[in-house]
Amino acid sequence: MNFLSPDNLAVENVIINGHRITYGVHGAADPVVLVHGTPSSSYIWRNVVPNLVQAGYRTHVFDLLGYGLSERPWDPEIDTSITANVAVLEGLLDVWGLTTFHLVAHDIGGGVAQRFGVHNSDRLRSLTMIDVVSFDSYPSKRTQQQMAEGLASLAKKPDDEHRAHFTEWLLSTHSNPRNFDPRALEQYIDFISGPIGQPSLFHHQIAHYDSKHTMEI
Repeated sequence: MNFLSPDNLAVENVIINGHRITYGVHGAADPVVLVHGTPSSSYIWRNVVPNLVQAGYRTHVFDLLGYGLSERPWDPEIDTSITANVAVLEGLLDVWGLTTFHLVAHDIGGGVAQRFGVHNSDRLRSLTMIDVVSFDSYPSKRTQQQMAEGLASLAKKPDDEHRAHFTEWLLSTHSNPRNFDPRALEQYIDFISGPIGQPSLFHHQIAHYDSKHTMEI
């Protein structure tokens, strides 16, 4: 397998708690699990996985429920929150046969990692968190404003307006927007646009931005 191809990172599917989850396992030896944030997917680890594999790690990636290539439930009432995705992670650990492992998390994935780690510290060989949500640090004021405006109306905005808005938003998160890989930017936007991606962004991701999931721990 060409590990430098982001298209090959997550190509396997499994049913966890009644929902389809997309995942990938690469390499051998010391197990490490990578948990992505929002509004991304395991695609965000495309440049990390090859280095971990080369360093001798068996690297496990997956798309959270409601994100990336994993199922976007038809029913918006299906729980795709941080807490719900802890159960997804636990189910995948059973599939992978992992008792102990290294855990690396980013953004919203950090909330998943914190909740898992507090209750399963004996299973973690190490915990690495990168720019993660914590306590009451999220959602941001900008996102709170969007939520206050009503997610239903935002989910129905014309595709071109939606794409333009989130392209500008994603570029604003980069320290040097001119260095943002155009292919990566397009992939991130595609995941959260279109007849499935756009409503899913609001109903399965933004709707569940709630600091109760981190304040509880």
